[in-house]
Amino acid sequence: MTPKAHFSVLLFDPDPQGRQKFQDVFSQNAPGIRLLLRARTHSFTQALNSQHVDAVVLGLPMEHTLLCEALFSLATFQAKRPLLFLVGEAAPFEFGDDPHPYTKDHDGISALARLLPILVRAARIDSIILEPGADEPHGPSTNRRTSLAERAIDCLAGLGLASMYISIDPLNGRWMIRASTYSEEVIRLIASIEAKGGQVAPHVEQVSADFRGLLRGQDSLNQVGLKEFLQGIMPWGPDKDLKQLQRALGLESIFLAPVVYRDHMHGILAIGKALHEIEQQAVHRFTARLASWLTQASAMDELQERAKGLLALQGVLVSVTSTLDTTQLMDQVLDLLTEVVTFDGARVYAIEDDQIELTAARGSLRGRRKKTWQKTDISNSGSLFLQTLKSGNACLQSEVMDHSELGEPGAHADWRSWIAVPIQWQGEIRGMLTLSNKLPGSFQPLHLEITETVAQQLGVALENARLLESAHQRAEKLKIVHEIGRSSVSLLDSQLLVFEAAQRVMQIFNYDQVGIFMVAENTLIPEIYLYGKQMQERKGIRNIVLNSGSIFDEAVRLNLPIVISHLEDPSGLAFIPGTRKARAAMLIPLSIKAAVVGVMLVLSHKKDGVDQDDVEILQVLAAQLGISLVNARLFSEVRAHAAKLEQRVSERTDELQSQKDRTEAILRSVADAVMVLNLEGRLVLANPTAQTLLSGPWSDQLYQRVVELHQDETKEQTAWEFGPESFEALASSVEQEGQSIGTVIVLRNITRMKELDRLKDHFVATVSHELRTPLANIKLYLSLLRRTQGERENHYFQTLGSETDRLTTMIEDLLDLSRLDAERQIEFQFIALKDLLEEIVETQGPICSNKRIELIHESNGNPIVFGNHDRLIQVFTNLMANAIAYTPAGNAVGIRLLPGDNGQAKAGVVIEVEDAGMGIPADELPYVFDRFYRGRMAQQLKIHGSGLGLAIVREIVESHGGTITVRSDIGQGTCFRLWLPITEGGERIHG
Repeated sequence: MTPKAHFSVLLFDPDPQGRQKFQDVFSQNAPGIRLLLRARTHSFTQALNSQHVDAVVLGLPMEHTLLCEALFSLATFQAKRPLLFLVGEAAPFEFGDDPHPYTKDHDGISALARLLPILVRAARIDSIILEPGADEPHGPSTNRRTSLAERAIDCLAGLGLASMYISIDPLNGRWMIRASTYSEEVIRLIASIEAKGGQVAPHVEQVSADFRGLLRGQDSLNQVGLKEFLQGIMPWGPDKDLKQLQRALGLESIFLAPVVYRDHMHGILAIGKALHEIEQQAVHRFTARLASWLTQASAMDELQERAKGLLALQGVLVSVTSTLDTTQLMDQVLDLLTEVVTFDGARVYAIEDDQIELTAARGSLRGRRKKTWQKTDISNSGSLFLQTLKSGNACLQSEVMDHSELGEPGAHADWRSWIAVPIQWQGEIRGMLTLSNKLPGSFQPLHLEITETVAQQLGVALENARLLESAHQRAEKLKIVHEIGRSSVSLLDSQLLVFEAAQRVMQIFNYDQVGIFMVAENTLIPEIYLYGKQMQERKGIRNIVLNSGSIFDEAVRLNLPIVISHLEDPSGLAFIPGTRKARAAMLIPLSIKAAVVGVMLVLSHKKDGVDQDDVEILQVLAAQLGISLVNARLFSEVRAHAAKLEQRVSERTDELQSQKDRTEAILRSVADAVMVLNLEGRLVLANPTAQTLLSGPWSDQLYQRVVELHQDETKEQTAWEFGPESFEALASSVEQEGQSIGTVIVLRNITRMKELDRLKDHFVATVSHELRTPLANIKLYLSLLRRTQGERENHYFQTLGSETDRLTTMIEDLLDLSRLDAERQIEFQFIALKDLLEEIVETQGPICSNKRIELIHESNGNPIVFGNHDRLIQVFTNLMANAIAYTPAGNAVGIRLLPGDNGQAKAGVVIEVEDAGMGIPADELPYVFDRFYRGRMAQQLKIHGSGLGLAIVREIVESHGGTITVRSDIGQGTCFRLWLPITEGGERIHG
């Protein structure tokens, strides 16, 4: 039954006669088209927006205003724009969706009525979108490809096209109807004809020449005779069945289009009618899109199958890790495999040497009595089963013609699909996993890939089971060895120790003779030798001289175990009575730190009676035994020394007590307070002075300060004030054997010294103030006198001015020191150090140029420090002035900004000021920062100065939390190195 399609056409023509012409012609020539007639633009726009319209026809002529309004309505239409046709009294130009112009007469309207369904159908075919999605319905019998094909056929049926999609399996070339609008009878007849041909499509070269291009995906065929097509693709079909199918279809000819994506033939789309050329082109575009969608659907289906495979593999992994019983494990794996691969039978074979054993099965071979075969039992030596075993490569047979070619033990004649995958571990084949199905083409490459992954995990499981059994046996031996080792540690009698060890080794490993020999200089001395089932001790064994050609020499020299599985000639052991029956031997060195202290000899009366796997276990025992024997020997020596050590300890205790008494007497006589704290900050020692302070009115504050000083590892000296009293605290680490065990803190009362410093500062400030005004007047009058005439007057005035400057500089330095001592708070701010140094370079540059000295300036970054701008300018100005003063002309001075931690806990920056002067003698370096100190060089060279500049520099640097050091070489120059901390935070008051 051919489905019918109904199309809607909207006609807008203000002319009533024109509308009548369209109605008459369409009712006669296009009964399947619903014609909507409109005479006004308002009703035309309303119909366009409220009803489904496939095409719009504008009848001309009409007023330009009406035509523009109609075209504007079409241009602003929100839904899919319908086809547009212009029909007028004449056709002077081409416009609209059809290149052929139509006149507004009976012939023109009739031509439009005949072609319009074709154009509309082609447009609607082009509008079909069927992209597969993740939520596409699918299941065990319906995948995304089948669902997509059904949707495509349904869309074509809605356009009045009866169609059928036939897919071609790329693996076996089998036909399969994915979707159809035809009756169940038609589908049944096609399936019947397919079954008679083995459900296999003919090879492309076997069909008639007319259909080869179609099957290759190169050509489409239109108006093909149905009988001719059926005979061409189903040459095995009987004429009676083909005629019955033709009658059921009720068709004479069909249109055939290949569904191809990038040379991959998906199938054939068959439409039960002859198509116009325009419809053929639309169908070709649709099949191209359908092929792309089918490719996407195939990829999604494959991803789904892979996801199911991964879930099954996850279950296999869980089984491998949680199940150690091989039979239970294989049953679980086969159960999981049924969820992702459809099969009628599955077998797992274990293979060892030439023996093949069926260990697990599902389906046909389950419950079979015979489960063990030899490889020679397989009559077909070239069978796929044996080839897979030999090559180690998996095998997939999607079409089994002769089951005997498989060669699998117990193979059935109804097996039509077959998979064989070897179970391997590190290249060694341990077994085989096979699957079978009664339907041909049931297994795909994806199923083979999943089966291979499962087989890999089975290989891991079998290896784990083997290792478990081996580990269990090994654990039993190690358990006994551990017991021997544990008892040997507690035994200090060497004779009892070796007897028990030799006895247990004979019991555990079933050896016939065991002897233990100890090394003394260049000789092996027998400690114990047991033999026989009764483990009797053999006496009279003589000492063995090493390097005499015995079998012991190599074991002692190499410190390696010697294993002789086949002892052909036991004459080398003739020095030991009763060794003529020995057929296997093992020598295990007893060593401590690579030094051999003894040898264990093991003999068996059977060939291969000593096991290579026992070597490691006996080595563990030998290591413990060697240590225990040496310990037993040393025990007597230790006991002999114990009395001497006890006496020496007593003498040392008396000596330490005497030292302790002297130390306490010294501490009591010290006038300063001395306190000792352990690493946890607890007070462990305090002399009487410290005890008095700790019991005074400021005891809590004092102890808190002491603990803080102990915790601050960066501070060694500080000053504290408690009420009217001032103290200087010195902290030093107490070390023992290179490690700190506490801190000693000494408190000195400096109240009187502070008072003297205050009086001195007051004196200096007063004197400086009193001298400043007269000096200012002197300079004023000198300036006035300089204006007078005379050569000598200028010379005198220069001398007076210079001396006045000296006095002024000295007074300013004194005032700076006074200010620094008096200041309790300094305003701090964030300062870009690079910018500050550039100010120094700018001010000192002209001075260097006048002295013909090169000024070198280097900056690494622009770090931010927290400090006082004016004070830091003063620091670098003083340092640069000294560097310039002591550097001869023609040389260079430098100021460098470097990153560095200077060994401090905080982040910081380093600034170096370096000159090329005469240098500072080593004996003067400790005093350069003292107040009023001037070195010999400065005095000899008569360089003016007050001796306060560097003292001021150090005071300022330390007030900023920094440090300053100096290094100097005579004749090479001097380098001052400053370290300033980089801190975080806003502007604050720093005290």
